[in-house]
Amino acid sequence: MTIRKKRQRLPAAERREQVIKAAKAVFIRKGFHGTKTRDLAEEAGVNEATLFLYFKSKQDIFDAAITDSLRDIVKQQMKEGRAFATAPREQKGRIGIQANREILESVAEM
Repeated sequence: MTIRKKRQRLPAAERREQVIKAAKAVFIRKGFHGTKTRDLAEEAGVNEATLFLYFKSKQDIFDAAITDSLRDIVKQQMKEGRAFATAPREQKGRIGIQANREILESVAEM
């Protein structure tokens, strides 16, 4: 007899983020074509139907997990680049170091 672990009820936004976090791990491990939606559901601890409450397709999940993260990093780089370009000379070093730190943290998280 298998004892099933009761799933915790989460607000929709938290459940969606749970799926995205799990999807990042699976897509990195298996790649887009090697990943099945059942892999994503299993990693997230939900059933496949739950995935499709939040996303239209595996591609949408991929976009949320990988592509959107990359887009956010690029936006952050552009913002930091504008701040660097307009900063007085004496502040450029500090701004550059902080920008690199934030970008590296974002990439590491992804």
